[in-house]
Amino acid sequence: MFPLSSMNDLRYAFRQLLKNPGFTAVAVLTLALGSGLNTGIFTILNALALRPLPAPGSEMLVGFLLAVTLLASYLPARRAAKIDPMEALRYE
Repeated sequence: MFPLSSMNDLRYAFRQLLKNPGFTAVAVLTLALGSGLNTGIFTILNALALRPLPAPGSEMLVGFLLAVTLLASYLPARRAAKIDPMEALRYE
């Protein structure tokens, strides 16, 4: 199974989590929220992009959604490329 040092590390980790219940709650909630969001996003992506839609002309809808996604990620990146990093650091 685990080497003895790994078991000691796990025991130490659990002791620390029990000593800090606030941190433990935030960590567990963060993992649960991340897992739930990941599942939800994959479900939507699977329904819209990976499986064919049962409607005529569904390829156009998927193409439109992909174009909107690409545009939404391109525009902020283009705007950020216009900013001089040294100028931005002066105002921080």
